[in-house]
Amino acid sequence: MPQRTGIEELESGVKIDWDSLNKEFKGMKSLKISCPSCTEWREIQLCTVSRYVKEKSIYCKSCYLTTGLNKRKDDEVLPCGNIIFWSKECTALIPAAAKNNLRRVAISCLGCSDLRWIISSCLTQIRRGKRKYCWKCICAKRATKDVSGVGRRYNTQGYVVRSKCSFTEEELKIVESMMRYEDRRKRTRSVLEHRVVMALHLGRPLLKMEVVHHRNGIPDDNRIENLEVLTPNEHSKTHLKTREQLRIALQTIDQLRSALTEKVL
Repeated sequence: MPQRTGIEELESGVKIDWDSLNKEFKGMKSLKISCPSCTEWREIQLCTVSRYVKEKSIYCKSCYLTTGLNKRKDDEVLPCGNIIFWSKECTALIPAAAKNNLRRVAISCLGCSDLRWIISSCLTQIRRGKRKYCWKCICAKRATKDVSGVGRRYNTQGYVVRSKCSFTEEELKIVESMMRYEDRRKRTRSVLEHRVVMALHLGRPLLKMEVVHHRNGIPDDNRIENLEVLTPNEHSKTHLKTREQLRIALQTIDQLRSALTEKVL
């Protein structure tokens, strides 16, 4: 097969310099390619040329971050109820985020509907249904909920946490191996209450690979009838199935709402 020579221009505006094919880059064959925005040449590995032919990642890093090519324009409504405002610009970046070119995105709180800025790399947790509320709503929920007993409290995700002082000597024989330190100073040890309930029911400490799942989805409903032990794989499949059912239910609600508005009009 004859070797390509000269400069080849693709439909996307990218230019490939095939004469620079003999150079070495990170121990592999490389060539030079130009950015269609700033027309500057940069060196890439030969095995990644197919990305540019398929019009994927055709811009250089500086153009990708400064010209807004990496930004979405339409706002996104998540199945959990939060709204990601891709159209809003963040005017107050934290120094660490600005230094590392980390993008911050505006997202609404499920409780008070106020906007808060988060790093875009944390969106995976929000898409899974975590971190739905702002810190003010979390503190307000903690104040309204009454956890009776010494050494019991709520964490940020709504689960009940128990410390060592809330157990008897017989319970500590089973639970103590499951307790973990809360901070780096290793002052206090605690454990989630739903794991304690299941361990006391089974009469043995739970393993790290055993996940206790709430059947009704309420994190502070720690009745033994509402708990079951699953493997991490089974637990993730259960939550995926629940999120899919929630997505279908929200789509049905939107269709019924649009049908009612058409009848009224």
